[in-house]
This record gives sequence, C-alpha cells and structure tokens, in this order.
Amino acid sequence: MKADWKLPGDDVKRAAYYVSFGPHGARTPGEGNKIFFGVAICIGIAGVLQVVINMMAKSMVLRLMLLRLLSAPPAPRTITSEWQKASNERALEQKIFSC
Repeated sequence: MKADWKLPGDDVKRAAYYVSFGPHGARTPGEGNKIFFGVAICIGIAGVLQVVINMMAKSMVLRLMLLRLLSAPPAPRTITSEWQKASNERALEQKIFSC
C-alpha cells in the first residue's frame, strides 16, 4: 500500500494480515511436512519406474539377442574347412600365392 499504515483501522490491518499470512497461504502449520512427504513420494515413484523400465529394457535386449541367435541364417558353404583346403589348393595350382 502506498498510504500510511496509521490511517486504516484495526479491522483493516487484521484483514490485510489475514490475507497475507492466513491459514490458506503457504505458511500453515504442518504444510511443510505435507510438501516434504509429497516430494519424497514422487521421487520414490520415479525411482521405482526407472528400475522397472531398466529391467524391462535389459530383458528386451536379452530376448532380442536370444531371438537373433536362434533364428540366425545357416552358415554359408564356403566357411567349411574342406572348402578352404580346396580353395588353397586351387590357388597353389594357379600360382596365386607367392610362396
């Protein structure tokens, strides 16, 4: 207020004080505890969600790896040792190797 505080009466001063610091404001007794526990519960829920999502992600990665291993295509025929020996002999016949 721009006016002098001595001019309003006691009722106006009490009303202004009640509006500023009344029980509806942030300074009611016990409200600090309510805010603290509310924040603690929210942090706890966030932690539980993080653990659950992390476990689901790890489980999904393991499932995808297992699926990939079980459904892999057959190995190509050129990987066998017989094929490798035959290709080495052919390379020697054609003098591809320098040794």
